[in-house]
Amino acid sequence: MARAARRSCQHLRELIETVIAFSDVSTDDLALNQSHEDLRRALDEALEILGPGLDGKAKTVRITQFSVPDPVYIDRSQIKLALTALIENAALHGGDHLDLSAQISPEGHIEISITDDGQLGAEVDLDALYRPFVVGGSLNTRKVGGLGLGLPLTRKIGELHGGELDVMAEDASTLELIRLPAWRANFTPD
Repeated sequence: MARAARRSCQHLRELIETVIAFSDVSTDDLALNQSHEDLRRALDEALEILGPGLDGKAKTVRITQFSVPDPVYIDRSQIKLALTALIENAALHGGDHLDLSAQISPEGHIEISITDDGQLGAEVDLDALYRPFVVGGSLNTRKVGGLGLGLPLTRKIGELHGGELDVMAEDASTLELIRLPAWRANFTPD
């Protein structure tokens, strides 16, 4: 019972922190604290935060590719928040297997992706998922919970970094992709 109470308290704290973070980002009250950072470290930290939660849901998570040269010019804590939200979103709403990758696109952009083997239902409107508090369809048809802030928060953090977020659904998989501009991999201060 103590363990369950501790997990419930931790979950409530995380929900409150997510709402506050979304509020800061959506009202433009958030200023990035950018520096040269190790992107792999941010990804590993996001996985550590969610590790026990993902294991409890019998999800398999693996990093399939990482080929982004370090350092990159980002706000590591905000990117870690975005990655945590995306991984948790894929774990809650996606399939049983999540593949993470980070690479440089042919155009030079930093692309961080999470692919899962789940199917989005026909009732899910992809454009609506970018709006706050929309969770996989209407309250009457969705199968799992959540606040509906993960994708909007991630999108705002990506935009603050000059990037974008895309969610692409196929018949047998869903891809969530953060694309950051090429200059973040090659930034040198004046």
